[in-house]
Amino acid sequence: MDRLRNPKRPSVSELIEKMPLLETILFQYPTWIPIIVDIKSIQQWRDWSNEIPDFENRITATKNAGSDEEPNEDNIVSLLFRIVMACCAFWFLFGKYLPFG
Repeated sequence: MDRLRNPKRPSVSELIEKMPLLETILFQYPTWIPIIVDIKSIQQWRDWSNEIPDFENRITATKNAGSDEEPNEDNIVSLLFRIVMACCAFWFLFGKYLPFG
C-alpha cells in the first residue's frame, strides 16, 4: 500500500509482480482500500499495466514460474491479518459469553 502512495511510475516487473495482489486486495476489501489509498493512484496503476503488451500472459507466466517458491512475506502478513481479524470478530460476537470477557 505504501508503494501506491508513491507517485513515481513502477517498473514493468513491479507491475507484473504486484498487480495481481492489488486486484485481490481490492476484491476482498473494497471499502477499506479507498480509506487508505487514493483511488486515482490505483486507476493509474491499472492504466500503466494496460500499457504493457501481453500483460495477462506475463502474469500467468510469472505465477507458474514461481509456484515452487517459499511463501513470501505478503502471504504471511495477509494470513496474520486474517487470523487477528477472525479473533477480533469472535471476541466481538461471543466475548460476553467467555469467562474472561
